Amino acid sequence: MIQLIIIVFNLIFSPTEEYFHFIYKAENCILLYKYEEASKDYETAFSFEEMPFLKDVHNALICSIKCNDTTRIKLFVSQFSKFNLSK
Repeated sequence: MIQLIIIVFNLIFSPTEEYFHFIYKAENCILLYKYEEASKDYETAFSFEEMPFLKDVHNALICSIKCNDTTRIKLFVSQFSKFNLSK
């Protein structure tokens, strides 16, 4: 019975759904000019997804720059290394 509950729980709360939950939350914070909170939500979202969307990493970096949060700036810049970007 417990295994069934765990399986259902994993289906309902998949990492991808959690990723999008925190991304949407972060985007709402941006609309309300709550950049610090948005930056935290992006960081949480990225913990659920190995390869986040490039636009999300970009938005996260902008939020952390607006907050002057050097720790998160370094974290989000390191996320860009996952992408094959040219100049």
